[in-house]
Amino acid sequence: MIEEMNAARETRNRKEMAELRLLVKSSMGEGKQTATPSSHRERYQKLDVKRLQTLPLVFGEPPDWASLFAAHPPRLGSTESGVVQPFWSSIIRRLPRGKVILVDKHTTTSFGSRKPDVVGYLAGQPQSVAHIALIGELKGRRSAGKDDFDDEEKGHLESFLEELLLNYQPWRSSMFGFLSDGVLIQFFRLVVKPKKQLHEGPPMQLVEDGAWGLATLLESPDYEGLKVEIRGAPVHVKDYLGSGGSAVVFSGELNGEEVVIKRFNENRPEALTREWMNLGAVKTLGSLVPRVLGTVGDVLILQPVGDKFASSVHSMDALANLDDFVQLINILEQAHRKCGLVHRDVRLNNFFRIKGTTQVFLNDWGSAAAAGVLADFDGALQHAPDEILDSWERGHQYKPAFSHDLEMVVRTVFHSTNTMTFREIQAEEDAKTLRTFWAHHLKPAVWQRMLKAAQACESNASFLPLLQAVLVAMVVN
Repeated sequence: MIEEMNAARETRNRKEMAELRLLVKSSMGEGKQTATPSSHRERYQKLDVKRLQTLPLVFGEPPDWASLFAAHPPRLGSTESGVVQPFWSSIIRRLPRGKVILVDKHTTTSFGSRKPDVVGYLAGQPQSVAHIALIGELKGRRSAGKDDFDDEEKGHLESFLEELLLNYQPWRSSMFGFLSDGVLIQFFRLVVKPKKQLHEGPPMQLVEDGAWGLATLLESPDYEGLKVEIRGAPVHVKDYLGSGGSAVVFSGELNGEEVVIKRFNENRPEALTREWMNLGAVKTLGSLVPRVLGTVGDVLILQPVGDKFASSVHSMDALANLDDFVQLINILEQAHRKCGLVHRDVRLNNFFRIKGTTQVFLNDWGSAAAAGVLADFDGALQHAPDEILDSWERGHQYKPAFSHDLEMVVRTVFHSTNTMTFREIQAEEDAKTLRTFWAHHLKPAVWQRMLKAAQACESNASFLPLLQAVLVAMVVN
C-alpha cells in the first residue's frame, strides 16, 4: 500500500514540476537570470565600486597559451550563445591544468538555481560549491566603438559572487569574477568583509594582458578551500547539502568514512554551542539523532550522512511516506519524554533516512529548547503554529510544548504532499501572511482533526490514523 501511495505521489509531483517549468518559461522567459535586467543595473549602481588600474593587483608569469584567443575570435556584434560561448568552450578544453580548473557550466546549475557560464574549481577537489574559486560570465561581442561592459552586465556578475559568498562560502571575505566577450575580459573582486565593496579592473584584451590576468587567477588563486582537521586527520569536503540562517552544511570524508561538515557562520557563534549541547542532551536516543564526532573552531563533524526527502517541485529526492512520518513522530515523542526537549525546527529538510536503510533520524537540534521554559522563538517559522506566530510577532517569549512539534509535523505533511503550493510561503516571514495561508489550506476537516489531535498531544491514539487518511486522500486526488 505504501509503495503504491509513493508511486502515485511521485507521479503527481513530477506533473507539478512540469507545470512549474511551463509557468516559469511563460513568465520569465528562457534565460538564466533570477532578476530583471533593470534590477541588475540598479544593483550595480548602488554598489560601493573601487576602480583599479590593474586587477589582479599582482600578475604572475605570462602564459604561453594567450595565442589561443587569437585564433578565430568572435567578430563585432557576435551573439553570446551562438558564438562567444562556443568560442570559450573550445578554449577551456585546451587550457593546461593549473591550481584552478575552468569548467563550462552554462547549461547546468552550479549552486542554488544559478548557472554562471564559467566556473573555476580548485584542482584535485570535487567539483562542488565548496571548491569554487572563480566565476566567469560571458556576453555578446561588443559592437564597433564599444570596449567595455555595461552596468547591467556587471550587476549580474556581482549577484552571482554575492550569493555564492553569503550563502555557500560564508567563511570567505572576497571572490574574483570576470566578464568576457571572447576578445575583452574584465576582472572583478567582490569583498563582503568587513564591508561590502566591488573592486573593478579595466577591460583588457585577452590576447594581451587579459590572458595574463586570467593565468594569474588560475595559477595563484586567493582561495584554497575549506580546511578542516580533527585530531590531526584531514576532513575532505565534498558536496553541498544545505544551508540555513546559522550554518552551511557539506558532506565529507574522515578516515574513509562519510561525515557531515556543519560550518557555522561567524556571526552566530552561539548556534554551534547550542547545537552541540542539545545533541549531547539527546545522545540517549542513539541512531535516531546525529552523532558528534568532533568540533574544531566553528565546525561540527557529524554522522550519519542521510538521504533527503523531496521538499520542492523540482526535487528528485524520495518522497516522505507514512512510515517516515511515524518514525519522525516517535523521535519527537522520545525527545520530549526522555530528554524534556522540544525540537522547534520540524520540517522536510531536517529529517532524513540513513543511507541504504528505511530508518529515519532527526537532524538540526540547534533550535531545540526545554519544554515549558520561557524562550525566544527559533526554528521553522513557516511551519510554526499560530500561538508561536503571535508571540514572535509581538516580540514575546513563549513556552515550547510537545504539541508545537506535532503541529509542525502536520504542516510538514502538507508541505510534502503540496510542494508547489508551499512555494508561496517557503521564504515568507510575515506572521499575518503565514496565518492566512495555513488557515486557508488546513481548513478541510481531515487537516483540522489532525491539528486538534496534535494540540492535544494524541500522537498515537488519533493522530496517526488521521495522518494515514491524509496521505491516502492525496493519492486518490
